Amino acid sequence: MRVFLYISCISLIGSLFAQTASTGSVTDSVSGEALHGAHIINLSSKKFAISDPDGKFSIPTQPSDTLRISYIGYESAEIIIAEKAQLTIKLSPAATLLDEVQVSIFPEYHHFKQLILDTEPVDSTMSFGFSGIPLDAYPVPVNEQNVRPPDYHAPSVGVSFDLGGFSKASKEKKKMEKILARRELERIGYQKFNRQWVAEQTQLEGDELTDFIAFCKFTPKYLAKTSLFDINERMMVLLKEFQSEKDQADDNRYTPGA
Repeated sequence: MRVFLYISCISLIGSLFAQTASTGSVTDSVSGEALHGAHIINLSSKKFAISDPDGKFSIPTQPSDTLRISYIGYESAEIIIAEKAQLTIKLSPAATLLDEVQVSIFPEYHHFKQLILDTEPVDSTMSFGFSGIPLDAYPVPVNEQNVRPPDYHAPSVGVSFDLGGFSKASKEKKKMEKILARRELERIGYQKFNRQWVAEQTQLEGDELTDFIAFCKFTPKYLAKTSLFDINERMMVLLKEFQSEKDQADDNRYTPGA
């Protein structure tokens, strides 16, 4: 029994020492520019990592593990870990790229900003009256008693009103801030969850890939706040549900009388 425990401890310690962290960087093979947001996946252990703004990353590995490195618009690369070393991965731009297309119901930022600047300021002052009757509809004779009663005391604390929240420019500014915040969430989420990455993980393609991405219904906020590992775990659960529903639909289509 003691011999068995001793051997088990040695094996456990050996496995712990064998597990190391491989570090490296991902760059453009043409320009040498660091690629921020590249996906590094250990296909052997299913561990994930994303490169930082300098293109650097760190991921747990063991000798003979296979790493897949991918980035939007670039050819993916795979390497086999031979020994602990500093990895330098250079990705080549994809042979065929489509021009970037922006689809939005909102105008571009600079145009939107100019619209706000060109907007005539509205009167933010407030008038007080009753049923549209101006304040001076019934003038009161002005005399010293009416202007300042005997028991009048000037206020010792100043009072101010901020009516900026009522102006049109202020409302447009808040709307623009919300638009920019949402676009930033979409940008962060797209770095994690995009068509190329989903295709690599699920082996889906064409219309089936498009249908599955829509089936996931991941919001920009969820993608921005959730780790890539958790996104992948959730996506694999949804993939089983998607395939099950698809198989059931195919069975109903070819069942006589269905």
